[in-house]
Amino acid sequence: MVCWQCREPTQGAVCVGCGSLQPPPPKADPFQVLGFARSFSIDNAAIEDAWRSVSRQVHPDRWAGKPAVFRRMSLQWTASVNEAKRILSDPLSRAWYLATGEPKPPERGGPQPDGDFLETIFDLQMMSHADPDAARTTVEALWNKHRAELDDAFAAWESETGTLDGVGMILAKLQYLTTARAQTGA
Repeated sequence: MVCWQCREPTQGAVCVGCGSLQPPPPKADPFQVLGFARSFSIDNAAIEDAWRSVSRQVHPDRWAGKPAVFRRMSLQWTASVNEAKRILSDPLSRAWYLATGEPKPPERGGPQPDGDFLETIFDLQMMSHADPDAARTTVEALWNKHRAELDDAFAAWESETGTLDGVGMILAKLQYLTTARAQTGA
């Protein structure tokens, strides 16, 4: 990338040569925005530190006395940085982004779990009325099982021994289980 002000090569939000704020990328990749390699295993403390660091550089208060173009870019960067933090801080959002390139699942469509899984979800809903403790325990066990599958899929992908082909289905199941967790208090 070349600085739009001084034409020197630069990386990141602010040119190291002249100190000018750079235009934000049109479709900002959350990993790039916060300076991470594309990986599922990112520590939340590292995400928070990166967010603080980039936020300090692009915060509108820092650019308040500058021309309007800098203030506009600052606001755009701030929105990109906050969105990147939101996506990367949530493991399921991060997984969805890595698997599909989109920040969240579509409202309609996408992978649909099989009938057996959906029947299990229905049974859990019925069980939550009859025996809430058993439903909570079962939901939590299923959540842990599918979350472990997700972790294993990404571990294989990161070690270059697997693909992300089945991740969409795992995430679809976890989405159902997230709702079931909320309903059962798990």
